[in-house]
Amino acid sequence: MNKVFYTSVLLVSMVNLVLPPVQANMQRQERSFAEQMMTLKAAVLADPRQPYDAAALNMLLSDVKPYLRQTLEVDPSLPINLDTYLPLHIPNDKVERAISLQKQHERVLTDIAKQYQVQARFILAVWGIASDYGADMGSFPALTVLATQSLQADLDTTDFVDAIVALAASGLTPRQFTANRDGRLGQAGLTASQYLQFGADGDGDDKIDIWHNHADVFATIANMLRQQGWQMEATWGRQVQVPDDFVLDNALAKGPQAFEFWQGLGVRRFNGDDLPKVASIRANLIAPDGINGRKYLVYENYRALNQLLDNHYASISVTYLSERIKYPKQK
Repeated sequence: MNKVFYTSVLLVSMVNLVLPPVQANMQRQERSFAEQMMTLKAAVLADPRQPYDAAALNMLLSDVKPYLRQTLEVDPSLPINLDTYLPLHIPNDKVERAISLQKQHERVLTDIAKQYQVQARFILAVWGIASDYGADMGSFPALTVLATQSLQADLDTTDFVDAIVALAASGLTPRQFTANRDGRLGQAGLTASQYLQFGADGDGDDKIDIWHNHADVFATIANMLRQQGWQMEATWGRQVQVPDDFVLDNALAKGPQAFEFWQGLGVRRFNGDDLPKVASIRANLIAPDGINGRKYLVYENYRALNQLLDNHYASISVTYLSERIKYPKQK
């Protein structure tokens, strides 16, 4: 037998051996997704908040297909800690764009900051971290992403049903109702549930468009923070240093305490000075990277922010960017 022909036959045989299991697996996935879509449709129809009948819902969901999420590669040689994370994710040009956008949207930001009692720099910072000021809000069909996520999350239907309700409330078409790769909506990066809870009309047009309308984006972010207990007259916290013999685990277990308490444990401002003598503030210590990483005393506003983001890296990124907006010459 000709060697080339033999090799070709062998390769074809190997392909024939491999393809059926792959095809079978794909068919199983398609069946599983189709079955989940039936479950999702039933859950939507059972929810009194949504306005669709069965025929309208079938038409709405006819284009929903499985979403194949691409895995992002991470450079394993780069240590992940706040010292590397913050300059990587908040470079100088991101700060400069925030300052430029603050000037561009000064009037609407001032009005919304006053209405919701949330400082403009924090509204800008949340916007910047959530979607890079709208440049990275994603263009994936939200229903497709969330339907696929529901299949991977123990068949939970909650987010998908909320998204259907949010779609109806938004006035957008399914094509316009987009999300990022994690299923977060619009320039504010909200879950569907957060959109329904915090979405705000910033310009009085009776719509809440966090995809295209800056006033709605700003009002929604401000409303979200305000509802968590944000205090206009207060700030978020400060970076601190601790003594060499500091017992971190014990300190992390403490709830919010007066500055006097932390002063007694040897905690000092980052420059080594004593902590403020402000009796009204209650602060707790966080150290996302452990004893050798950055440490912060954080106040009520930070706790409100982190209750929403549920991630110290994201919350500290917001506060870091807000400080860079306020003090652009400091790095």
